[in-house]
Amino acid sequence: MKISTSVNNSIIEKVGADKLFSMMNEAGLDAIDFGLLEGYKKPLEIMSGPEEEFVAYYTNLREIANRNGVEIGQTHAYFPSEYKDEEEFNWLIEQFERNIHATALLGSKYIVIHPANYRPDEYGNDRINEKTYRLFKALIPILEKYDVYNAVENMWMSRDGVIMETGISNADEMLKCIEKVGSDRFVTCLDSGHMLNVGRNLGDEARKLGKTLKIVHLHDNRWMRDSHEIPLFGETDWVDLMRALKEIGYEGNFNVEGSSAKFYNIGGEEMLYEFFKLVAKASKICISLV
Repeated sequence: MKISTSVNNSIIEKVGADKLFSMMNEAGLDAIDFGLLEGYKKPLEIMSGPEEEFVAYYTNLREIANRNGVEIGQTHAYFPSEYKDEEEFNWLIEQFERNIHATALLGSKYIVIHPANYRPDEYGNDRINEKTYRLFKALIPILEKYDVYNAVENMWMSRDGVIMETGISNADEMLKCIEKVGSDRFVTCLDSGHMLNVGRNLGDEARKLGKTLKIVHLHDNRWMRDSHEIPLFGETDWVDLMRALKEIGYEGNFNVEGSSAKFYNIGGEEMLYEFFKLVAKASKICISLV
């Protein structure tokens, strides 16, 4: 199982692609979950830039990653995915088309585009999910055009500081989403921290997802916080989760969705490198549990 971690485009810009991918390789990482955004509600300028410049940029990044022995195993699209009117809906479709195109240029088959996520007490889960189904159905021809798959991720929502389930927060709702959208361009992405947040048993949820599970966002939490800690530093039952992944024949990467930006902001490149090494070590321990 290849070991991967999540890094946003903003970190690559600060460190430099060649140096970053080299650091990852030296630290023992095999792959990357490439974030196609600056941060929450912060799209990248290049996503609305000239087509020729856009294509050249992501083609070059793929070549640099290959040269340094790092696979771009998956990408993460801009978020959030909520929309209040047709203007916002159309803007999201345009943004996601560029994100999907970038995924293909980077040589990856999988992108994570979040479900539309609202407070359940304000909308109700049925209405929340209908917004997601509409959004995802509109993406089918784009995913087909670029030969990319969207992995439906389990989400959460908070109210008055309390984390709770929202529209798509568990395996049953993830599978229902794929059924409702009605396209084989949709698979699933299990987010371990989000499942822990809402009190679901990770191993059981992974078993339900079965062969639809193609990629993962693995991180640790301390129950009611979405802290994205490195595996083994929280409350997750990693033995049962790894056992479940083995039982369902999971073939994807062991991808740690940790806070690389946080480590970089604390101590620059030196701290980022130590983060990569710790991710690699913790991942190897988890993989060896079963």
